[in-house]
Amino acid sequence: MSYFIGVDVSSKCLDVSLTPSGPLEKYENNSKGIKGFLKRIKGLSISLVAFESSGAYERDLLYALLDNKVPCAVLNPKQVRDFAKAKGILAKTDRLDAKVISHFAEVMNPEKHREISQEEKNIEALVRRRRQLVGMLVQEKNRLELAAEKVKKSIQAMIDILDKNIKAIEKEIQENIDKDPELKSKQELLMEIKGIGEVVSRSLLSDIPELGKVGNKQIAALTGLAPMHRESGTMKGRRRTGRGRQHIKGYLFTSVMSIIQRAGELRDFYDRLRANKKDKMLAIVATMRKLIIAANAKLKKAGAATAPAPT
Repeated sequence: MSYFIGVDVSSKCLDVSLTPSGPLEKYENNSKGIKGFLKRIKGLSISLVAFESSGAYERDLLYALLDNKVPCAVLNPKQVRDFAKAKGILAKTDRLDAKVISHFAEVMNPEKHREISQEEKNIEALVRRRRQLVGMLVQEKNRLELAAEKVKKSIQAMIDILDKNIKAIEKEIQENIDKDPELKSKQELLMEIKGIGEVVSRSLLSDIPELGKVGNKQIAALTGLAPMHRESGTMKGRRRTGRGRQHIKGYLFTSVMSIIQRAGELRDFYDRLRANKKDKMLAIVATMRKLIIAANAKLKKAGAATAPAPT
């Protein structure tokens, strides 16, 4: 028997279903629990272990499975939910569980996750930490503006410490990229695009490993920039973008705000939208979508050019 195992990941637990109809097993989402799960499935004929993308909660499980050569896939939650609703497995308000994920994996057999280098793991952790520190820095700067004179010195000292830490982490991220020829090449290609500098390129490499490997519609959806219709019965609404990876949208927004200040292809695209009476924010989002699609196409073209010829 070949197993398509579904795992429902939360911050504290891993709910596991070895088959769509089997009983649920529960493990702690920590090193001890993951080791217990790996011991449980050792010796089984595993086609796939599948689980949804859930921020960072699935990261340790993913790394452990890859390190132990267990085939696995990180799923888009919306695709799993749409599949389940179409199959009549769950209603609109029901929550997904491990059995639903197992059934999706068995029927759809999604693409297996690629290997992740140590440099990529390091970069992901460092980029996440930089994001946390930048958030703390913004908070401290906001406090400084309204602070009483008595505490301004303390706040400024914290700002200086955060600035120093952010610069040190940025240096370490770049050192890890420089160690990996593939990542270094990708970064150089990304930075050829106007509006994408070192900070944005590092975040794209870390947080969108699918970049250059999927189609334009998929990359727009992953970054939350694919327009979605809001229709229900006879009611129709304006098209919105999905949630996607919110911090990536923040980086792309900053890039586009820089882009529209100077001449170039994307500035011309933005100007045409505004000339056609498009709302300013809609024009910005459309330019963000065009930017990430351009990055995806550039890496995809480079990958195709360097791929070995079929035999």
